[in-house]
Parts: sequence; C-alpha cells; structure tokens
Amino acid sequence: MRTAEYWQNAALLREIAVQEGAVLTAKDILRLYDEALDDINREIKIIKANYQKRYGLDENEAAYFLTQAQQDENLKNLIYALEQAPNERARREILEYIQSDGLSVRAYAARTERYRAVENVIYSRIKKLAAAEIISLGGMLSRAYKESYYGVMDDTAKGLDVGINFAVLNDNAINEAVAAKWHGKRFSERVWNNTDRLATEAQELVTKALMSGESLTKTSKKLADSFSVSKYRSTTLIHTETAHVHAMADMKAYKDLGVQEYKYLATLDYRTCETCQKWDNKVIPLAEAQEGKNYPVMHPRCRCTTTINMDHTNRGARNPLTGKNEFVDGSMTYKTWLDSLTPEQKAARKLAIKKDDNRTADKLQYAKYKNRLGCENVPETLDLFLETKYNKTDEYNSLKKSYVSIGEIDRKSWTDSFKDKAKQSYYDFKNENIEMSSHAISRFLSRKDGTNGVSYTFDDMVKQCNMSVNYMQADGRLVKYYNHVAVVYNEKNDIVVSIVNRKNPKKDWRKI
Repeated sequence: MRTAEYWQNAALLREIAVQEGAVLTAKDILRLYDEALDDINREIKIIKANYQKRYGLDENEAAYFLTQAQQDENLKNLIYALEQAPNERARREILEYIQSDGLSVRAYAARTERYRAVENVIYSRIKKLAAAEIISLGGMLSRAYKESYYGVMDDTAKGLDVGINFAVLNDNAINEAVAAKWHGKRFSERVWNNTDRLATEAQELVTKALMSGESLTKTSKKLADSFSVSKYRSTTLIHTETAHVHAMADMKAYKDLGVQEYKYLATLDYRTCETCQKWDNKVIPLAEAQEGKNYPVMHPRCRCTTTINMDHTNRGARNPLTGKNEFVDGSMTYKTWLDSLTPEQKAARKLAIKKDDNRTADKLQYAKYKNRLGCENVPETLDLFLETKYNKTDEYNSLKKSYVSIGEIDRKSWTDSFKDKAKQSYYDFKNENIEMSSHAISRFLSRKDGTNGVSYTFDDMVKQCNMSVNYMQADGRLVKYYNHVAVVYNEKNDIVVSIVNRKNPKKDWRKI
C-alpha cells in the first residue's frame, strides 16, 4: 500500500489536471470573444458609412440630424397626428409639413434602419459566439468528467496495489452527467444567459453612442470594456463548471468503489474562503455529501477537492512569501496553518487577498489603460501590471499620471494631428523624467516656434525643467523662471502645469 500522503497528492494532481484543461479551453473561448468584438466593430463601421449614401445625406447633415434624439419624437408625433387626422384637409396639411421637412424624414428613416441593423449584427454575432462556446465547453467538460472518474480508479488501484474491476463509462452517461442541472441550470443555459446579457448591454451601448454622435474610437473602447466583463464571467463559468464535473465524477467513482467516507481538502493558501476553511480536513460520510454544503463545488471558482479518507502524515501548503508549496503536518487544519504563519507571511497573505479581491476591477482597469495609453506604454501582461500596482508605488503613480494626461488630451477639441503631436511630446518629456500636463504640452507646442517673440526647443525646455525652482506663485505653485520663460509646477513639484512667456517675474511671485 502506498504512503498516506499519496492519496492527497493524487487528488490534488487530478484537480490540477482538469483545471489546466479548463485554462486551455478558456483561452480558446476568450479568443472567440475577441474575434466577435472585431467583427462587430467592423460591421458598425460599414453600416455607419453606408447609411449616408443610401439616404442622400452628406456628412454634415447626417452628423446634425443623427444626433438629435428630439427629432425622433417630433416625427413620431407627426405620424400619429397624421393617422388621427379628422379630415382630408388636416391630413394634407400634415403631409405638406412633413414633405417640406423631408431631410428630417430621411434622417429619421436612416437612423431607425441603422440602429436596427447594428442591433441585429450584435445579436447574431454574439449568438454565434454562444453556440461555439457551448460546443467547446461541452467537449472539455466531458473529457474532464471521464479523466476524473478514471483517475480516481487508477490512483486507487495503484495506492492499494490491487487490480480494480470497473465498468467503462459510456458516452451517453458522460453527456448526461455533464448536461445535468445543478443550482437549477445546465451549463449551456449559463453560457446562453451570459451572452444574452452581453448582447443587451452591447446593443444599448452602441445605440446610445450612435444617437449621441460619439466617435467610433470611443464606442469601440466602451464595447471592449463590456466584452472584458463578459469574458471574466465566461472564465468564471468555465472554471466553476469544470470543478463541478470533476467533483461529480469523483463522487461517482467513490460510490462505485464502495468508499464510505471522504476527506475535504481546502487549498492552504490566501485565496481559500472562510466557508471552505471550516470544512478543511474534515472526514464526512459519503452518504451525507451535498455539493455546496459540505462537498465541492462550494461557490464560483471553488478550488477545493476531496480524497478517499486515509491518514495523512503530511499535506501541502503554499508559503505566502515565496508562493511555493511546502509540506506541513497532515492533521493541520486551515486555522492551525494560518496561526502558524510568521508576521511577514501574514502580511504577504493579506496583500495577496487584496489583489485577489480586486482582480475583476484590476482586469478592467488594465484593459482601460491599454486602450488609452497603448500596449507599448503599459506593462506587457496583467500580472506585471498588478506587480506594478501593488509593489512598485513610484512606477504605478507615474502610470496613473500618464493615464490622466493622455485622457485630457483625448478630450480636447484639438485636431487629430495636434493630439498626436501632443501625445508624442508628452512621452518625449516622460522619457526625460519630466511629467507634463495636457495644458503644459499645448503651451509648449504652440509657443516653441516663436509665439510672442520667444522660441525654445525641446532640449531648451528639458534643460530648464532640470534647473532649480526660484519663485513661488501666490497660489503656492512653484516656478522655474529663466530666459523670459516661466515653467510652472504644481505645489508638489512633480507635474508641469503651464509654460508662460514673461518679460519679468510677476509682482506677487515670492523669490526662493
């Protein structure tokens, strides 16, 4: 017979194996989401371009009428009045009014048709995504169920050094187990509901954007954010459904083996919830097993598992400081493990919990930072972004400043070419460890070529920014005034807020 810890390690390895399969499937499914988002953005561009040609509206007319929500209401009222007209004369007067305002009628028709076309594109494309997700996830869950069941049987045979006869699972039995309802729904229904929610959100978002005349770039960014939320929900669904079929396959194997008891195994690390902590290492009669109460899955993304009840001399635990697994006393519960941690380990665990609690919000934040700043100006991966956010304060503060400044530039009513110059100048100064506000950047670009008789180059400005502060304004802002140019900083002396040409210092400036 194998050593006692063999049973626990075998159970943990089976759980890890099925979740690795879930990770690979999640990557494939998230790729489908990205493809759907690209298709929708492409179709919106086509629809937006074609409606003008069809209804004979030029760009200016379309931009005006298609951003007037009141126009819809006015025309609806006129059509209603036309239907209720008491006589032919009244009907003719209303028709003449509508015809005299024919541009509005065409704009309304174009707008209505465009909204409907966009909604249809979004719905049909997302439902195509749903069908593909159900097929992909269904196949993976069937494999997970089969591998988990046979894994228990094989590990038990090896652990007891005996041969075990068991029936081969047929495909119908596997498919029925995978498709069975739990918590009132099948996995396919959860996928459908998630994509329904995404379709509704995306339709509302795009319709509002079109009504307000919002740019396609901004609309695409908002769509990407909405898809990011749905992708997270999809990933949660994948991992939770995988854990569920894994647990159900283990339970069937226990029953087929005649096992009377199982031991609950919570993962000894910072992510384990209080509910699972309470059940850790407890031995429970198999006849009393209830998923969600004393048997996994206890909650979405639950990582707990079970094993056949054998005495364990050792069990694995994750060191909060190193992140590596170590062996501890097999009788140790989650509480005793937690109490045994050093102050440094407890602090590391607390930070890890904070990061995990904020992971959804952090994913959305990372997506927003990439959309606004570009992939080349943010950490390459989400994990590197989180490392910067939680462990590298100075780098994260610098990143936040960039997010604010680039956002301000995007919101300006400048031409696209001027915005591009502004962003390039911002990062040029950033590379010299000089933080410029959007206002300071605009002043630099508009005056560096000789406005008001004063000119300066990029190198001149870098040189001046590296000089000492020599004045303070009445409002507390700091000034570097040299060669008739005042570079104004905020009170913290970490952001240039303005650049001003002056023959002399202002009278209310205090010399430093």
